[in-house]
Amino acid sequence: MLKLFRGSKLLSLNIKSSYYCNLDHLEIIMVSHKNMVRSLDSSKLQLTKNMCTESGKALELKYPLQYKYLETCKSTYSAINIDVMKHLEKNENAFKGHRNAPFVGVSAKLMVSYLDTAEKKEDFKKPVVLLMHGSPDCHKSFLPIVDALAPHARVIIPNIPGYGFTDIDKEERFQHSLSEITEMISDLLHALNVRRVDLAVGHSAGCFPLLLLCSVSQQPKFHAAAFMNPVGHRPWKAVRPLYKLALVNAMWSKPWLRWLLRLIFARIVTALGIGGNPESLIYTIRTILGVPLSSIPSLLVRIDVMNLPILVAYGDNDRFIEAEITAEFGKLLGVEEWQIVERENCEQDKLDQNYKEPSAGTRYAKGLLVKGGTHYIYRDCPALINDSLLDLLRFVSSKSKL
Repeated sequence: MLKLFRGSKLLSLNIKSSYYCNLDHLEIIMVSHKNMVRSLDSSKLQLTKNMCTESGKALELKYPLQYKYLETCKSTYSAINIDVMKHLEKNENAFKGHRNAPFVGVSAKLMVSYLDTAEKKEDFKKPVVLLMHGSPDCHKSFLPIVDALAPHARVIIPNIPGYGFTDIDKEERFQHSLSEITEMISDLLHALNVRRVDLAVGHSAGCFPLLLLCSVSQQPKFHAAAFMNPVGHRPWKAVRPLYKLALVNAMWSKPWLRWLLRLIFARIVTALGIGGNPESLIYTIRTILGVPLSSIPSLLVRIDVMNLPILVAYGDNDRFIEAEITAEFGKLLGVEEWQIVERENCEQDKLDQNYKEPSAGTRYAKGLLVKGGTHYIYRDCPALINDSLLDLLRFVSSKSKL
């Protein structure tokens, strides 16, 4: 049972499929913490052009990064420590061997890098849009979206540790589990004094913390969500079978095997063009392994019952996730009809002949399928996605004024 604390409210999630509840994997985590090579400095991390440099230097200069020191994940580690002690106390020999496990601590100390478009006093009065990147990825892939939304909203993008802009904590406690990532994002929003998120947008694996935040967060409260190319509620083709990912994670804990894995990962990132370095791929694997997939459908249904305004957008030519899995994902969120557009014509025709300009807050697309669209739907059809996000934002803003 994973326990999340926010103020005086106790939230519990059943995470039977989470590897944090397995003693054998806990031992692997302890070893990997002990032997992990320190994350490379952000200046040394090379992310491929496809992932993080496509937006261009001009947008990077226009929206510079900011930094916030956080001592985060306290609730997550407290819950893990309790579970660990319950297991270890049953075996005296195991308890003696892991009494000083490296990850047993109070918090992860992170210098979190993030993008925040609020500069002037009036910017802080705008609606807040939170963007959550996938794994491995970074804030740069969202820059074209930021440029479209910034005139209308305060846009915030946190960089998850290990992908080139937020370094892993010195003690290397941060293991990229869903609870850690979610708590880090929540703590950053609290540090920035954000009490309301009008629209949260997740891409790929960034949809996992988005689900948890939208379904359980009370402060700040989330008022709308957009899921772009969401990873599945059941294992998708890029990660099947899951036991192989667990094996790779265990191999990475052995320093003498890392040279081999680095060679293999180099070939993988070159062949797929997904970007990243060996460390970032391991962090991605740990995120996937740490997600309780069996709990995802209940979160999706809960968001549907909450009547939260949503948008689910994906392409049917996604090389990582089957289109039918994404369609099931949308159905659990309450998407009954999909507005379909061809990738070749999406910038000219938009969704239909009458859909030429963003609405005035009276309507929004709930499900959007781009025929021929890839895993990066917001790059395939930037104007279409930007207008769809603005429609959803205007809809939420118009409701808040009533």
